Amino acid sequence: MLLIKKMQLLRSIEEFLDPHADVVFIDRFYNFEVMTGSYLVKNSAWSRQFLLEFADYSSRISKNELSSDNVALHAYLAERIVPKNNTELATCIRIYDNIKGYGDLFLYEVCIRKLLGYGTSFGRIKILHKGTGWVRDPRMTNSKWSKERDFMFHNWKEWLQISYVNTPISVKINSSLRRTSWYNPIIGELNLSLCTPGNTTWNMDENLIESQLVIEAQLKEYEQEVEKMRKKLLAHLALLTDLWFHETRNESFKVTLEPLNQSWLAYAM
Repeated sequence: MLLIKKMQLLRSIEEFLDPHADVVFIDRFYNFEVMTGSYLVKNSAWSRQFLLEFADYSSRISKNELSSDNVALHAYLAERIVPKNNTELATCIRIYDNIKGYGDLFLYEVCIRKLLGYGTSFGRIKILHKGTGWVRDPRMTNSKWSKERDFMFHNWKEWLQISYVNTPISVKINSSLRRTSWYNPIIGELNLSLCTPGNTTWNMDENLIESQLVIEAQLKEYEQEVEKMRKKLLAHLALLTDLWFHETRNESFKVTLEPLNQSWLAYAM
C-alpha cells in the first residue's frame, strides 16, 4: 500500500492553488521528474480534456520495463508546451525508446525538463519548483518534518515502515537504511473514526518534529547534490546529441561517451 499522509493543519491545500493555472504539478525533490503521484486539477473543460488526452497518451509511446504514467507525462507535457517546430523532442523520445535502466530514464527526464525550461508557468500548466509544493518524499530529511513548512509526505509504503531505536534522530539520511524506509510520525494506531473535518487531536511523535530552519538547511544541501547529478546528465546529453547529429549526416565524430550506470541505487541519494 502506498501512502500519502497529511502532516498537520498549520497549512492548507489552498495555498498551492493558482487562479491562472488549470493543472498544478510538482518538481519531485530527489530527481528530475514532474510528479504524477499528486497533482492539483481545476474542474474545468480544459482540465478534463487535458486528463483524457494524458490517459490516452501512454498508448502512443513505446513500452519497456520502466514505462509508467510518469514517463508518459513528460513527453505529453513537451508536446503540449513546446512549439510544434521544435526538433529537440525527437532526441528525448529516442533516449526513451532505448532505455536500458534508470540511468537512461533519468537522462530522458533531464532532456525533457531542459526542453521545457526551468520556469514554473506554462500557460494553463504550472510546475512548482522543488520544495515549494504541498507534498514531498520523507527521505531527504530522514522522516523528520517541520510544522511550519511541511504539508504532506509522499511514497510511504507500509512494508518499508521501520521503527527508530535511538534518539535524538538525525535529520541526515542514515546510510545503513534503505533510502525508502520511513518512520511513522503518528504515535499509536491510526483511528480512522477521528478522520473528520476540524479534528486536530493527532498524537504526533515529537522525536520526528524539527525546526523549519533545520529542515530547510537539509533540503538545500540535498538539492545541491541533485543539481550536481543533473549537470552530469546534461553533459552526457550534449555529447550524445552531437554524436547522433553527426550520425545522421554520415560524418565521423570522435567522442568518448561513458555508459550510464543503469542501477537505481546509483541515483538514490
